[in-house]
Amino acid sequence: MAIRARLPYPPTVNHYWKIGQGRIYVSRNGVVYRKRVLAILGDAPEQPGRLSVAVGVHPPDRRKRDLDNVLKCLLDAITKAGVWKDDSVIDRLLVERRNVKTGGMVEVVIDAI
Repeated sequence: MAIRARLPYPPTVNHYWKIGQGRIYVSRNGVVYRKRVLAILGDAPEQPGRLSVAVGVHPPDRRKRDLDNVLKCLLDAITKAGVWKDDSVIDRLLVERRNVKTGGMVEVVIDAI
C-alpha cells in the first residue's frame, strides 16, 4: 500500500549542511525539518523491498530553483522517520515542479515496485 504525504518544503542543500570545528554536520534548519517530517510520517510502517518515490514540489515563490536541491534533505528526513532503512532502496524517483504554494510544500508518494 502506498504512503502519501504532504510535507513541508525542505531547506536546500546549501542550508542543510554546515561546516565547523573540522567537521560537516546537519544544520539546525535540517534538524528542525527532520523533526517536522518525523511528526508527520512517524506512524508510517517501514517499507520493505525496492521502492518508487514520486515527489511533487510546490515552491514557496517564483524564484528560479533547482529541483535537485530539494531532494537531499527530503529523502534524508524520510529515512530518519523510519519509512525505509536507507534511500538506496529507491529504484525509481520522479521529481516534478508544480504550482507555487505560499510557504512551499512537497507531496510524496512512496510505493513498492
